[in-house]
Amino acid sequence: MSLEGRISLIKGKPKSDETRRRMSKTRLKMWQNPEYKRKMSKLGKERWQKSGYRKKYLKAIFIGCSKSPTKPERRLRNGLNKMFPGEYKFVGDGKTFIGGKCPDFININGQKKIIELFGDFWHGMKYRRLTFNDFSSNREHEQQRINHFDRYGFRTLIVWEKELGNIPKLRKKLTKFHIV
Repeated sequence: MSLEGRISLIKGKPKSDETRRRMSKTRLKMWQNPEYKRKMSKLGKERWQKSGYRKKYLKAIFIGCSKSPTKPERRLRNGLNKMFPGEYKFVGDGKTFIGGKCPDFININGQKKIIELFGDFWHGMKYRRLTFNDFSSNREHEQQRINHFDRYGFRTLIVWEKELGNIPKLRKKLTKFHIV
């Protein structure tokens, strides 16, 4: 049995290949209709404005992805714990949101500081926005993230995954950010 067949068994009555094909065509026709797209876009934006819906949705995404620290995040966390014991906590698992965005590390000793780790895979090429047709440069993406957290009173440091390879330089960068 195909994966789709197994999924339909989980959700209820199994569907034939022909039924799934017809359903797919219907969905495609609906999304090609500009009026339908406009209605769905408006509905989605209205839902997203509701804080409860947004929090519930984002939490579900993180749980579904079972987001735990990646290898680069674990390396940075270990380095931060050695340099500044008890100062920074990994919160990139979806437990903490600031204005709808989830930072990677946050200072837990009263300083409003955030450290974001940009991985080479997700952030290495031109950053693609959620509209899926609008691109911004890495510098623009960094600045957008910094500006977002700045609105809530947080200073933000962006660390790139490739910087984890040059420990002395990274140590200097982290120390400068932590002291100021």
